[in-house]
Amino acid sequence: MSATYATTQRHFDRSLGGLLSALILLAGVPGSALGGHLANRSRDLQAIIVGSLMACTLGLILIPYVSASALWVLGIGIGLFLVFGFAAWSSVPNLSAPEIALTPAWRPGCAPERRLDA
Repeated sequence: MSATYATTQRHFDRSLGGLLSALILLAGVPGSALGGHLANRSRDLQAIIVGSLMACTLGLILIPYVSASALWVLGIGIGLFLVFGFAAWSSVPNLSAPEIALTPAWRPGCAPERRLDA
């Protein structure tokens, strides 16, 4: 939700539209800490990721239908849950195919073996 939407469609002052946009961004700070904390302690990361993204989707769907005062709460919730889900998503380990796994000789910082007969 941008300040332009808040000023043109909801008829907020420009300063209030900017404040709403800033609050959406600032809500991501506790959202990332909370999302990372729960992701480290959860056994079901998929539920955390999908649940938070579904909460964001519901919030985005509700934007045109809520009152101006409820828009503040909705915006903060969208910012919180979006970054909450991203923090959980970024804690998912990289599951690559076994055929592209790095061998000890190809680890970063290790020089590969040179074959002189090749």
